[in-house]
Amino acid sequence: NMVVNAAHAIAEKKQAQRQTLRGSGDARAEIQSLVAGDKFDRAKAQALVQQKTEAVRTGSPDVIAAMGEFYDSLTSAQQQQVREFMQRRRGWHRG
Repeated sequence: NMVVNAAHAIAEKKQAQRQTLRGSGDARAEIQSLVAGDKFDRAKAQALVQQKTEAVRTGSPDVIAAMGEFYDSLTSAQQQQVREFMQRRRGWHRG
């Protein structure tokens, strides 16, 4: 139905944002690289945090806009369906 399809579309936008946060590299390798030498690489750690923060900052408006446009366009009955769907799914994410 329309509500479920739209909720899945929002979930896909959120998944895309998570992928952006992960980046193209191996997160475990990134973390391990911080302790590759005899000193913790603070500068690299800060750069990683800034990169992830920027991804959230730039991606969040699209996710928020999609959620707002979707929800605001629904009837009261459809909004109730969304609330029930979210309770079953524990939020806007999948699983």
